[in-house]
Amino acid sequence: MKKDSTLLIRMEIPFEDAHNATSGSAMIFHKWLPLDEEDFFVVIDNEITLKFWFDVKCTWWASQPDEDEISRWTNVLARIIYLDITVRNLDNTFLEYISAKTQEDRAKLEDPIRKNQYIKLGEHIQSLFLHHLNRLISYVRAHKGQYWLQEFPLSRDYFSKFSAKAKINNGNWFRFLPPNEKKIKLVISKNYDRFIDKNSWNLAKDFVISNKKPELHWYLLSGAEYLKSKGDSRAALTEAITALEIAINVFAKSEISSVFGEKIADRMGIERFDKQIDHMGLSGTLRYLFPVVFSEEQIPTSVLNTCQDALDYRGNVVHGGQRKVDSKKLRIFIKGIRELCELLEKLLKDNEPA
Repeated sequence: MKKDSTLLIRMEIPFEDAHNATSGSAMIFHKWLPLDEEDFFVVIDNEITLKFWFDVKCTWWASQPDEDEISRWTNVLARIIYLDITVRNLDNTFLEYISAKTQEDRAKLEDPIRKNQYIKLGEHIQSLFLHHLNRLISYVRAHKGQYWLQEFPLSRDYFSKFSAKAKINNGNWFRFLPPNEKKIKLVISKNYDRFIDKNSWNLAKDFVISNKKPELHWYLLSGAEYLKSKGDSRAALTEAITALEIAINVFAKSEISSVFGEKIADRMGIERFDKQIDHMGLSGTLRYLFPVVFSEEQIPTSVLNTCQDALDYRGNVVHGGQRKVDSKKLRIFIKGIRELCELLEKLLKDNEPA
Protein backbone atom coordinates (compact mmCIF):
# COMPACT_ATOMS: atom_id res chain seq x y z
CA MET A 1 0.00 0.00 0.00
CA LYS A 2 1.38 3.35 -0.96
CA LYS A 3 2.32 5.50 2.02
CA ASP A 4 3.30 8.94 0.89
CA SER A 5 0.71 11.26 2.43
CA THR A 6 0.94 13.47 5.51
CA LEU A 7 -1.87 14.15 7.94
CA LEU A 8 -1.89 17.50 9.77
CA ILE A 9 -4.13 17.77 12.85
CA ARG A 10 -4.67 21.15 14.50
CA MET A 11 -6.20 21.87 17.91
CA GLU A 12 -6.94 24.94 20.00
CA ILE A 13 -6.33 24.11 23.65
CA PRO A 14 -7.79 26.48 26.26
CA PHE A 15 -6.15 26.73 29.65
CA GLU A 16 -8.91 25.99 32.12
CA ASP A 17 -9.51 25.56 35.82
CA ALA A 18 -9.97 21.83 36.14
CA HIS A 19 -12.35 22.29 39.07
CA ASN A 20 -14.62 24.75 37.29
CA ALA A 21 -15.39 23.96 33.67
CA THR A 22 -16.99 27.37 33.15
CA SER A 23 -13.95 29.29 34.34
CA GLY A 24 -11.25 30.30 31.90
CA SER A 25 -7.61 30.44 32.88
CA ALA A 26 -4.42 31.71 31.27
CA MET A 27 -0.68 31.19 31.07
CA ILE A 28 0.89 34.57 31.80
CA PHE A 29 3.86 36.00 29.93
CA HIS A 30 5.73 39.25 30.60
CA LYS A 31 5.91 41.86 27.79
CA TRP A 32 6.40 39.01 25.36
CA LEU A 33 4.78 36.03 23.72
CA PRO A 34 6.48 33.16 21.83
CA LEU A 35 5.28 34.05 18.35
CA ASP A 36 8.33 33.13 16.25
CA GLU A 37 8.89 29.67 14.83
CA GLU A 38 12.13 29.32 16.79
CA ASP A 39 10.18 29.85 20.03
CA PHE A 40 7.66 27.07 19.42
CA PHE A 41 8.53 23.77 21.00
CA VAL A 42 8.61 20.68 18.87
CA VAL A 43 8.55 17.02 19.89
CA ILE A 44 9.36 14.26 17.40
CA ASP A 45 8.18 10.71 18.09
CA ASN A 46 8.94 8.43 15.15
CA GLU A 47 6.37 9.31 12.44
CA ILE A 48 4.60 11.91 14.62
CA THR A 49 5.69 15.50 15.24
CA LEU A 50 4.05 17.77 17.80
CA LYS A 51 4.38 21.54 17.56
CA PHE A 52 2.98 23.68 20.37
CA TRP A 53 2.67 27.33 19.39
CA PHE A 54 1.00 30.64 20.19
CA ASP A 55 -0.68 33.29 18.10
CA VAL A 56 -1.47 36.85 19.11
CA LYS A 57 -5.17 35.94 18.90
CA CYS A 58 -4.80 33.76 21.98
CA THR A 59 -4.60 36.97 24.03
CA TRP A 60 -7.77 38.48 22.61
CA TRP A 61 -10.47 39.03 25.18
CA ALA A 62 -11.87 42.47 25.92
CA SER A 63 -9.38 43.95 23.45
CA GLN A 64 -7.51 42.69 20.39
CA PRO A 65 -3.86 43.74 20.73
CA ASP A 66 -1.20 43.30 18.08
CA GLU A 67 2.38 42.19 18.65
CA ASP A 68 3.65 45.73 19.22
CA GLU A 69 1.05 46.38 21.92
CA ILE A 70 1.91 43.14 23.70
CA SER A 71 5.51 44.26 24.12
CA ARG A 72 4.21 47.10 26.31
CA TRP A 73 1.96 44.91 28.47
CA THR A 74 3.22 43.96 31.92
CA ASN A 75 1.26 40.72 31.93
CA VAL A 76 0.24 38.99 28.71
CA LEU A 77 -2.55 36.47 29.24
CA ALA A 78 -2.46 33.57 26.79
CA ARG A 79 -5.76 31.76 27.13
CA ILE A 80 -5.11 29.27 24.34
CA ILE A 81 -2.15 27.26 23.13
CA TYR A 82 -2.27 25.82 19.62
CA LEU A 83 -1.07 22.35 18.70
CA ASP A 84 -0.14 21.03 15.27
CA ILE A 85 0.32 17.27 14.98
CA THR A 86 1.93 15.94 11.83
CA VAL A 87 1.60 12.21 11.09
CA ARG A 88 3.66 10.88 8.21
CA ASN A 89 3.45 7.81 5.97
CA LEU A 90 -0.21 6.85 6.36
CA ASP A 91 -2.13 4.61 3.95
CA ASN A 92 -4.03 6.65 1.40
CA THR A 93 -7.03 4.35 1.76
CA PHE A 94 -7.03 4.95 5.52
CA LEU A 95 -6.82 8.70 4.97
CA GLU A 96 -9.69 8.51 2.51
CA TYR A 97 -11.71 6.72 5.18
CA ILE A 98 -11.12 9.25 8.02
CA SER A 99 -11.64 12.24 5.71
CA ALA A 100 -15.00 11.04 4.32
CA LYS A 101 -17.41 13.97 4.15
CA THR A 102 -20.47 12.11 5.47
CA GLN A 103 -21.17 9.18 7.76
CA GLU A 104 -22.62 7.33 4.78
CA ASP A 105 -19.40 7.77 2.78
CA ARG A 106 -17.35 6.61 5.74
CA ALA A 107 -19.58 3.58 6.29
CA LYS A 108 -18.91 2.46 2.72
CA LEU A 109 -15.14 2.51 3.37
CA GLU A 110 -15.25 1.19 6.93
CA ASP A 111 -13.96 -2.19 7.96
CA PRO A 112 -12.83 -3.42 11.41
CA ILE A 113 -9.15 -2.92 10.58
CA ARG A 114 -9.51 0.71 9.48
CA LYS A 115 -11.82 1.55 12.36
CA ASN A 116 -9.41 0.04 14.87
CA GLN A 117 -6.51 1.89 13.22
CA TYR A 118 -8.40 5.17 13.63
CA ILE A 119 -9.09 4.41 17.30
CA LYS A 120 -5.47 3.43 18.00
CA LEU A 121 -4.10 6.47 16.17
CA GLY A 122 -6.34 8.76 18.23
CA GLU A 123 -5.36 7.08 21.49
CA HIS A 124 -1.65 7.28 20.70
CA ILE A 125 -1.80 10.92 19.60
CA GLN A 126 -3.79 11.97 22.67
CA SER A 127 -1.47 10.14 25.05
CA LEU A 128 1.55 11.74 23.38
CA PHE A 129 0.35 15.34 23.31
CA LEU A 130 -1.19 15.24 26.82
CA HIS A 131 2.08 13.95 28.23
CA HIS A 132 4.02 16.92 26.85
CA LEU A 133 1.26 19.48 27.40
CA ASN A 134 0.98 18.48 31.06
CA ARG A 135 4.76 18.66 31.42
CA LEU A 136 4.65 22.25 30.20
CA ILE A 137 1.85 23.07 32.64
CA SER A 138 3.61 21.35 35.53
CA TYR A 139 6.80 23.29 34.79
CA VAL A 140 5.03 26.66 34.72
CA ARG A 141 3.03 25.80 37.85
CA ALA A 142 6.08 24.69 39.79
CA HIS A 143 8.86 26.98 38.55
CA LYS A 144 6.85 30.14 37.83
CA GLY A 145 4.23 29.74 40.55
CA GLN A 146 1.22 29.91 38.21
CA TYR A 147 -0.77 27.61 40.47
CA TRP A 148 -4.09 28.24 38.71
CA LEU A 149 -2.97 26.21 35.69
CA GLN A 150 -4.24 22.66 35.98
CA GLU A 151 -3.02 19.57 34.17
CA PHE A 152 -5.49 17.78 31.92
CA PRO A 153 -6.72 14.38 33.17
CA LEU A 154 -5.64 11.52 30.95
CA SER A 155 -8.95 9.68 31.16
CA ARG A 156 -10.96 12.07 28.97
CA ASP A 157 -11.26 12.51 25.22
CA TYR A 158 -10.11 15.89 23.95
CA PHE A 159 -10.45 15.84 20.15
CA SER A 160 -13.96 17.25 20.30
CA LYS A 161 -13.21 19.54 23.24
CA PHE A 162 -10.19 21.04 21.48
CA SER A 163 -11.99 21.40 18.12
CA ALA A 164 -9.59 19.04 16.36
CA LYS A 165 -9.48 19.40 12.59
CA ALA A 166 -7.22 17.77 10.03
CA LYS A 167 -6.15 17.94 6.43
CA ILE A 168 -4.20 15.68 4.11
CA ASN A 169 -1.20 17.29 2.48
CA ASN A 170 -2.53 20.64 1.21
CA GLY A 171 -6.18 19.58 1.09
CA ASN A 172 -9.24 20.95 2.83
CA TRP A 173 -9.82 20.79 6.56
CA PHE A 174 -12.14 18.12 7.94
CA ARG A 175 -13.15 17.15 11.47
CA PHE A 176 -10.75 14.77 13.21
CA LEU A 177 -12.81 12.70 15.62
CA PRO A 178 -11.75 9.08 16.17
CA PRO A 179 -14.66 6.77 17.13
CA ASN A 180 -15.34 5.34 20.58
CA GLU A 181 -14.71 8.58 22.42
CA LYS A 182 -14.37 8.16 26.13
CA LYS A 183 -17.03 9.73 27.48
CA ILE A 184 -9.28 28.14 38.36
CA LYS A 185 -10.13 31.29 39.97
CA LEU A 186 -7.36 33.27 38.25
CA VAL A 187 -5.43 35.70 40.40
CA ILE A 188 -3.10 38.07 38.57
CA SER A 189 0.00 38.50 40.67
CA LYS A 190 2.12 41.63 40.65
CA ASN A 191 5.20 39.46 41.09
CA TYR A 192 6.54 39.53 37.55
CA ASP A 193 8.89 36.61 38.28
CA ARG A 194 5.81 34.43 37.93
CA PHE A 195 5.30 35.55 34.36
CA ILE A 196 7.07 33.94 31.45
CA ASP A 197 9.74 35.84 29.57
CA LYS A 198 11.77 34.52 26.65
CA ASN A 199 14.47 32.98 28.83
CA SER A 200 11.87 31.23 30.99
CA TRP A 201 10.15 29.89 27.88
CA ASN A 202 13.42 28.41 26.60
CA LEU A 203 13.90 26.67 29.97
CA ALA A 204 10.33 25.37 29.76
CA LYS A 205 10.94 24.04 26.23
CA ASP A 206 14.07 22.20 27.41
CA PHE A 207 12.13 20.75 30.33
CA VAL A 208 9.21 19.53 28.22
CA ILE A 209 11.38 17.52 25.82
CA SER A 210 13.49 16.09 28.66
CA ASN A 211 12.67 13.37 31.18
CA LYS A 212 13.06 15.66 34.18
CA LYS A 213 10.41 16.18 36.81
CA PRO A 214 9.56 19.53 38.44
CA GLU A 215 11.52 20.04 41.63
CA LEU A 216 9.28 18.80 44.41
CA HIS A 217 9.40 21.89 46.62
CA TRP A 218 8.29 24.14 43.75
CA TYR A 219 5.52 21.72 42.88
CA LEU A 220 4.29 21.61 46.49
CA LEU A 221 4.53 25.36 46.94
CA SER A 222 2.43 25.97 43.84
CA GLY A 223 -0.02 23.41 45.19
CA ALA A 224 -0.18 25.33 48.46
CA GLU A 225 -1.12 28.50 46.62
CA TYR A 226 -3.79 26.63 44.71
CA LEU A 227 -5.23 25.21 47.93
CA LYS A 228 -5.24 28.69 49.42
CA SER A 229 -7.13 30.02 46.39
CA LYS A 230 -9.76 27.32 46.97
CA GLY A 231 -10.16 28.25 50.64
CA ASP A 232 -8.41 25.18 52.07
CA SER A 233 -6.05 27.21 54.26
CA ARG A 234 -5.02 24.47 56.69
CA ALA A 235 -3.89 22.15 53.91
CA ALA A 236 -2.20 25.08 52.12
CA LEU A 237 -0.13 25.93 55.21
CA THR A 238 0.94 22.32 55.70
CA GLU A 239 1.89 21.98 52.03
CA ALA A 240 3.91 25.20 52.14
CA ILE A 241 5.88 24.10 55.23
CA THR A 242 6.58 20.75 53.57
CA ALA A 243 7.90 22.60 50.51
CA LEU A 244 10.16 24.69 52.77
CA GLU A 245 11.52 21.61 54.50
CA ILE A 246 12.30 19.91 51.19
CA ALA A 247 14.02 23.03 49.78
CA ILE A 248 16.25 23.26 52.87
CA ASN A 249 17.07 19.55 52.60
CA VAL A 250 18.09 20.06 48.96
CA PHE A 251 20.40 22.86 50.09
CA ALA A 252 21.72 20.68 52.94
CA LYS A 253 22.96 18.06 50.49
CA SER A 254 24.89 20.61 48.44
CA GLU A 255 28.60 21.09 48.99
CA ILE A 256 29.46 24.08 51.18
CA SER A 257 32.28 25.04 48.84
CA SER A 258 29.78 25.52 46.02
CA VAL A 259 28.10 28.31 48.00
CA PHE A 260 30.81 29.85 50.18
CA GLY A 261 34.00 28.88 48.37
CA GLU A 262 36.82 26.53 49.27
CA LYS A 263 38.44 28.79 51.88
CA ILE A 264 35.35 29.09 54.09
CA ALA A 265 34.53 25.42 53.56
CA ASP A 266 37.99 24.50 54.82
CA ARG A 267 37.56 26.71 57.88
CA MET A 268 34.26 25.05 58.69
CA GLY A 269 35.79 21.62 58.32
CA ILE A 270 32.65 20.06 56.86
CA GLU A 271 31.55 19.33 53.32
CA ARG A 272 27.81 19.79 53.76
CA PHE A 273 25.26 21.13 56.22
CA ASP A 274 23.13 17.99 56.18
CA LYS A 275 24.17 16.71 59.62
CA GLN A 276 23.89 20.16 61.22
CA ILE A 277 20.45 20.77 59.72
CA ASP A 278 19.30 17.29 60.70
CA HIS A 279 20.53 17.88 64.26
CA MET A 280 19.05 21.37 64.65
CA GLY A 281 15.80 20.66 62.86
CA LEU A 282 13.84 23.06 60.71
CA SER A 283 13.21 25.57 63.48
CA GLY A 284 16.82 25.64 64.68
CA THR A 285 18.07 25.99 61.13
CA LEU A 286 15.89 29.02 60.50
CA ARG A 287 16.46 30.59 63.91
CA TYR A 288 20.18 29.96 64.46
CA LEU A 289 22.09 28.31 61.60
CA PHE A 290 21.03 30.39 58.60
CA PRO A 291 21.36 33.78 60.37
CA VAL A 292 24.96 32.85 61.23
CA VAL A 293 26.18 31.43 57.93
CA PHE A 294 24.34 33.81 55.56
CA SER A 295 24.77 37.55 55.32
CA GLU A 296 21.81 39.96 55.30
CA GLU A 297 22.40 40.47 51.57
CA GLN A 298 22.24 36.74 50.88
CA ILE A 299 19.13 36.01 52.96
CA PRO A 300 17.42 38.93 54.75
CA THR A 301 16.45 38.45 58.38
CA SER A 302 12.88 39.42 57.53
CA VAL A 303 12.56 36.41 55.22
CA LEU A 304 13.91 34.02 57.86
CA ASN A 305 11.59 35.50 60.50
CA THR A 306 8.57 35.08 58.22
CA CYS A 307 9.44 31.42 57.61
CA GLN A 308 9.95 30.85 61.34
CA ASP A 309 6.58 32.48 62.07
CA ALA A 310 4.98 30.20 59.47
CA LEU A 311 6.54 27.15 61.14
CA ASP A 312 5.32 28.24 64.59
CA TYR A 313 1.85 28.95 63.21
CA ARG A 314 1.73 25.52 61.59
CA GLY A 315 2.65 24.00 64.96
CA ASN A 316 -0.34 25.70 66.58
CA VAL A 317 -2.63 24.45 63.83
CA VAL A 318 -1.38 20.86 63.81
CA HIS A 319 -0.53 20.32 67.46
CA GLY A 320 -2.34 23.10 69.34
CA GLY A 321 -5.83 22.51 68.05
CA GLN A 322 -6.07 25.83 66.22
CA ARG A 323 -8.70 25.43 63.51
CA LYS A 324 -8.85 28.75 61.73
CA VAL A 325 -5.95 29.92 59.59
CA ASP A 326 -5.78 33.66 59.03
CA SER A 327 -5.83 34.23 55.26
CA LYS A 328 -3.68 37.37 55.41
CA LYS A 329 -1.03 35.64 57.49
CA LEU A 330 -1.12 32.64 55.18
CA ARG A 331 -0.47 34.88 52.18
CA ILE A 332 2.54 36.42 53.97
CA PHE A 333 3.83 33.00 55.03
CA ILE A 334 3.66 31.52 51.53
CA LYS A 335 5.30 34.62 50.06
CA GLY A 336 8.16 34.40 52.58
CA ILE A 337 8.65 30.67 51.97
CA ARG A 338 8.76 31.23 48.22
CA GLU A 339 11.36 34.00 48.70
CA LEU A 340 13.59 31.74 50.81
CA CYS A 341 13.31 28.90 48.27
CA GLU A 342 14.27 31.31 45.49
CA LEU A 343 17.23 32.69 47.44
CA LEU A 344 18.58 29.23 48.27
CA GLU A 345 18.24 28.18 44.63
CA LYS A 346 19.97 31.37 43.49
CA LEU A 347 22.88 30.80 45.87
CA LEU A 348 23.42 27.35 44.42
CA LYS A 349 23.06 28.43 40.78
CA ASP A 350 25.26 31.52 41.12
CA ASN A 351 28.12 29.31 42.23
CA GLU A 352 27.72 26.54 39.69
CA PRO A 353 30.85 25.99 37.61
CA ALA A 354 30.65 27.59 34.17
